[in-house]
Amino acid sequence: MPTSPEDPGYSSTIDYIDSHIGRGVKPGLDRVRGALELLADPQLGYPVIHITGTNGKTSTARMIASLLGAHGLNAGLFTSPHLHVVEERFEAGGDPMTPAELVATVAEVGPIADLYGERTGDPLTYFELTTVLAFSWFAERTVDVAVVETGMGGRLDSTDIAAAEVAVITTIGLEHTRYLGSTLEEIATEKVAILDEGATLVTGNLPREAEDPVEARVRETSSSWHRMGESFHPDDIQPAVGGWFFDIEGVYERYEEVELRSRGRHQVDNFTTAVAAVESLTSRSLDPDAVRQAADTVTLPGRMELLPARAPLILDGAHNPPGAEALAFALRE
Repeated sequence: MPTSPEDPGYSSTIDYIDSHIGRGVKPGLDRVRGALELLADPQLGYPVIHITGTNGKTSTARMIASLLGAHGLNAGLFTSPHLHVVEERFEAGGDPMTPAELVATVAEVGPIADLYGERTGDPLTYFELTTVLAFSWFAERTVDVAVVETGMGGRLDSTDIAAAEVAVITTIGLEHTRYLGSTLEEIATEKVAILDEGATLVTGNLPREAEDPVEARVRETSSSWHRMGESFHPDDIQPAVGGWFFDIEGVYERYEEVELRSRGRHQVDNFTTAVAAVESLTSRSLDPDAVRQAADTVTLPGRMELLPARAPLILDGAHNPPGAEALAFALRE
């Protein structure tokens, strides 16, 4: 069994995964559904918190997983893209997938994915393959909850194959207009489609143009809706060295003296949204000490990350106009 990136087996596994890159973006659920059916639908074996949004979804997903872990739960986490190695997309119990686990999971899932492609003539894309790998690995690791971030949009994103107990929309702005639509209303409609029948929706600060399609989906699915500023909000926010002190008025409880070691005022909103999401999953208040622990220990690579250098160097993955605006505001702060 390979144990490090230097093993030939690991290199061939990465080559196999990377061979899917040229297949591009093909929105739709049929390929993932077909491959997962051949694997006995591992995504049905655990509750799911499903996260979408124009910005902040990876940060919020990591915060949710940190909160679940602080409460003693084995949380699976699937995010994208990765910064260094593909294993970073998959975590369980706070630990990323190891090279050996990647090799073993691909050895099990890859032939099934290939079989589906051979039978249908419609092979999986790179992101679809990683989605199937995540759901399969989570079942292998017997996670208590899976925290799953969409790749793009929602309705036709491969992660939407999972039936989520809680859906989260962090923010909505103009992005991927070729696939999601040219207006905020159209983009909101695509994203809120991840909300399943009778589930709970948690939303951050949304633009007014997004509210009507979101409200329509909530009514259509007979779901509950907890929104920032109405059901929950941060309070008494104060800057601290390398982060923020603040209180949270949650859905079920008030959490005081939270210290978040993350730069950027927007991360306070993301953490508050994460708390509301976990409250919504459990339908109760959280342990205040666990909330503080999660805020203190969560890591957000590539999100205003201060790198060691002779001069201050900050790494941030802002890649669209709303993200660049948030970064500019945070740098001024």
